[in-house]
Amino acid sequence: MMEREVLHKDYRSGTIAAIGRIIERRRQERGSNFLDLLRKARLHYGGAPYDMGAIFLGRITARLARSPRPPLRAV
Repeated sequence: MMEREVLHKDYRSGTIAAIGRIIERRRQERGSNFLDLLRKARLHYGGAPYDMGAIFLGRITARLARSPRPPLRAV
């Protein structure tokens, strides 16, 4: 799993600000992982239609290790 920064560019002032993070949970490449993550970030963080184009993904901030599943309890 990888964690990416979600960035917002203000075109009026030219500044770029980090507004959140998004986690990629896919282990393998399945078509267009990057574009799917970008679409998810834009839907989650973009409030207005003009915000959609100003949101983009930054660098990978962390590679997260998967925690092992706890053992099943017998009932």
